[in-house]
Amino acid sequence: MIRAIDGISNVSRILSSETWHKMATRIVIKDILILIPQMCYIPVIILYSNFIFGYTCWYTFFGVIVLISLYTNNVYVLNACFKYINDSLVQVKEILVNDEPHLLRRVYHMQKNPILLTKLRTLKKQHLEMSEVVQLLNSTCSMQIEAMLTIMFIDITFNMYNYLSMHKEMGEVKSLALILGYAIYYIVHVIITVSIVETTRSQMTKIGSSVHRILVHTFDDQVTTELQFFSLQVLQKGNVFVMKGLIIDATLLTKVVGNWIKRDEMFLSTLFTDGVRHYHFFVSINTILIRRILLMRSFN
Repeated sequence: MIRAIDGISNVSRILSSETWHKMATRIVIKDILILIPQMCYIPVIILYSNFIFGYTCWYTFFGVIVLISLYTNNVYVLNACFKYINDSLVQVKEILVNDEPHLLRRVYHMQKNPILLTKLRTLKKQHLEMSEVVQLLNSTCSMQIEAMLTIMFIDITFNMYNYLSMHKEMGEVKSLALILGYAIYYIVHVIITVSIVETTRSQMTKIGSSVHRILVHTFDDQVTTELQFFSLQVLQKGNVFVMKGLIIDATLLTKVVGNWIKRDEMFLSTLFTDGVRHYHFFVSINTILIRRILLMRSFN
């Protein structure tokens, strides 16, 4: 993680101070909002009978939240860096299209243009450095991110089952609001992380399209060759954020959240008593949905 942070600090030098200020403000606000629920849980730990066990669980999940937030912040900085390359490529295209007279455009492009060549070579070098940082981030953080998401998944599944199925007294669920709140909190945190990763991946994908748009508007052989090399580099790197072979994107988010909801809503239970015997009923959400569809079809 430290090597990845050093690499990101090196490639992010291209960003302006204004961009850094906006990013820092958003990152600080996000981290504060994410850490507030963890801080609010400290009084619960103090009042908990088994203080050592409660503190160990809190410390584990606090570390998970902090490390995922650190990973998200690094990806967010990379998003700004790739956006800078896209904006620079758009500026190059505007120079080729708008800055010279229409009748002399072909003559202008046939001449050597060292400024554009220097600009493209610099952008290609910066893109290569960012791609190497992405690969370094994948190799150093993929196992940790997978372990953290697994811990979140186990915690949500176990606690929801524990409170919905076992801790029942006369139809009331103990601390259901608390456990539901933290389950939603974890899911929202995962959604924010995957959304930032998806946005960064979209910026990386746009670079290839921007390079091809410039190719349409240039007649200079050297500029064309440089753009072709740039395009080949983008295709070879194929920048994606992976987690032990799994690509972190919206598809993975849909599967993970869907699996959480399916497991957590699989069984709802209610305890009834007649004073002599206790009856514990389990209701499957999927069964209700299937029965409803069958009934609607039968009536129609």
